[in-house]
Amino acid sequence: MESNLGATEHTSLTSSARILVLEAHPALRVVLAQRLRQDGYLTAGVSTAHQAIQVCANEKPDLLVTTELLEDSTGLRLA
Repeated sequence: MESNLGATEHTSLTSSARILVLEAHPALRVVLAQRLRQDGYLTAGVSTAHQAIQVCANEKPDLLVTTELLEDSTGLRLA
């Protein structure tokens, strides 16, 4: 699981401006997270719905950015 808070690999979100990026494609997930960090947000990235559910339950991100097509679910099912 990739989770990004300014470094490459972390697994938690720890700020008031926290965005979780749920994207199966690694390169797109990294680009989205980097762009959001450039805009001043703290980001974490995961590749599956299962990982996103775990991070959301434990860390309570402010926003989840997701795609519709995922390996283990759809982004719409998480809503």
